[in-house]
Amino acid sequence: MTLEQARELMPLYVAGRLPVNDSLALSRLLSTCPELMEDLRLALALREALLSDLPQAPPFPTLTQAAPSSTTLIPRVLSQALRPLRQAKESLVDSPQIASTLHPLRQARDITASALRLVKQIL
Repeated sequence: MTLEQARELMPLYVAGRLPVNDSLALSRLLSTCPELMEDLRLALALREALLSDLPQAPPFPTLTQAAPSSTTLIPRVLSQALRPLRQAKESLVDSPQIASTLHPLRQARDITASALRLVKQIL
């Protein structure tokens, strides 16, 4: 590994994202090259300065009251009221008239999805 290659890999080495073989080679070179060791010290100082300038997230608020263990997101009364609506929705979707109306929309959706896949392959 050349000195220039080692300098290029230094940011990954400092971040701990360098593959093991490259990390070992860079470590060996660091032990024999004082100039590269200075570069490492500088990279570590820069990393520490960047990390110390990051804003700290505020602490997560704590619960002031314990939630009852049997509480659900949707109360039972609402859940029971929604059941007939869901059944009506299912019967509408299965009707031939609705199905014939949705067919062109589904075709357009499929064509758009195919076009997006092609664009992703190109890019």
